[in-house]
Amino acid sequence: MTESVKVVISGMISKDTWLRPEAFVGNISIDNSNIEITKPLLFSYLRDTNNLHLDDFEEGKGWSFHPDSLLKHFDSNTVWWHICMDKKFSMITIVPLESGRSSTQRIAAPCNNREDAIKINRMLISGMID
Repeated sequence: MTESVKVVISGMISKDTWLRPEAFVGNISIDNSNIEITKPLLFSYLRDTNNLHLDDFEEGKGWSFHPDSLLKHFDSNTVWWHICMDKKFSMITIVPLESGRSSTQRIAAPCNNREDAIKINRMLISGMID
């Protein structure tokens, strides 16, 4: 399935002593769906990427997910979300995970077609940015 969506990230990033992003508080909007992070969510790192992990069992403990029509099609077995961004926060991929396995349904931005989305997803998930 290919569908155009608008992804908007707004919030605050705190940095550690070495000026690396440490935690994020804010909103990630995907069309009319919204992920609200109300308590600092710590980044993890893979080579050149910044990663956030939203565990469904942790919902209500610092983040909440407000799905609208777009994200309701994701399987109800989704137990956590992997959000991966480049160092400049100019590219993002959002991957739902079901029972430890990543879904084939992903959201990537910015892109204009499926090929761009796949390229962004592969770069960010591998941690190797061109």
